[in-house]
Amino acid sequence: MWMNILTKFPNIKGRQKTALQALTVYYILNDNNFDINIIRISSIFDDNIRDIYSNVSVIKKLFEGTAWERYTTLNIGVKCDFEVSDKLQRKINIVKRHMKDIISDPLTTKEHTGIIYYLKKNILKEYITYESLAKNCDLSTTTIRNSFLFFDNFYKKNPTLKSQL
Repeated sequence: MWMNILTKFPNIKGRQKTALQALTVYYILNDNNFDINIIRISSIFDDNIRDIYSNVSVIKKLFEGTAWERYTTLNIGVKCDFEVSDKLQRKINIVKRHMKDIISDPLTTKEHTGIIYYLKKNILKEYITYESLAKNCDLSTTTIRNSFLFFDNFYKKNPTLKSQL
């Protein structure tokens, strides 16, 4: 798979090269039933998850109609074993609309858990811990806390948008 990418893009460099490498490794490991997610791969490659997501379409187009196409149809979205109520999902959708130019589409696991923690703690006033999300979403509590703070700061700067939640 990687050799095909290098053949098609012989002069590939920098962040795109790292993102395509990360996707290649992810697709192959996932196809071979390794318990891995794209967030973990991005941290191993020390790559920005947005760069990886932005290159999914490059790989899909490159391998369309080939034997490698089956690898590129894998879902790389959120991997989180956490029950989301209808009410919470509606609020998540509102946050996604408010931040459509800032966050990934689809959401990364980090963004997803940060939104859940923010909404449950600050809007719905429900009990939740970093540890429960970390356990169910395979992220560190520090990662979840940093993501929460990102959303918290956004809504502190945009109180009119917060009132819509």
